[in-house]
Amino acid sequence: MNAQNKNTIQVLANSRLLESTVFGTKDSVTLETLFATPLVYVHSSGSAQTRQQAIHGISNNKSTYVISNEPLGYEVQSIKQRKRKQMELKLRWTLR
Repeated sequence: MNAQNKNTIQVLANSRLLESTVFGTKDSVTLETLFATPLVYVHSSGSAQTRQQAIHGISNNKSTYVISNEPLGYEVQSIKQRKRKQMELKLRWTLR
């Protein structure tokens, strides 16, 4: 196993650990080890949290998360498929 594969495996393991911590255990010690020291978390709303605020917010979150078996609201497309779809939409719009 080369160094790149080892790094990839470590990144994937940390990603899974972060997901299970944020949505499951909410363990602040684990979050401390996973979050970079100069972390700033920016929400989709634009509000920002420092590392400590993010850890506190996650570890004190009372929400319960469940895994859904519903299909995702998106589909994976290749660039070629996406470009073709965009062209079809442009053509339809032009023909109206």
